[in-house]
Amino acid sequence: MNSLIQARVDSKVKEDAENIMNQLGISLNEAIRMFLMQVIIHKGIPFKPTLKPEYEPNEMLQQVIADIENKKDLTRYKNTDEMWQDLGL
Repeated sequence: MNSLIQARVDSKVKEDAENIMNQLGISLNEAIRMFLMQVIIHKGIPFKPTLKPEYEPNEMLQQVIADIENKKDLTRYKNTDEMWQDLGL
């Protein structure tokens, strides 16, 4: 017995996913069935949900991140009021 599942997704998301599935030789319906089977097998989402930036950081942001990781030119504050005062705000 088959059941019908309806889901609303952004048309661009659907189009992009269909293009990828077509390149893999898999229909979008089959990909969804595969996903649901993996949910059953794993008894949960079959991948680790994580938060990732939706963009690649530009050079300046990459440098700031590197400076923070290397503890370069960091100023520590006791509280936010001290920080705002130092920034002149």
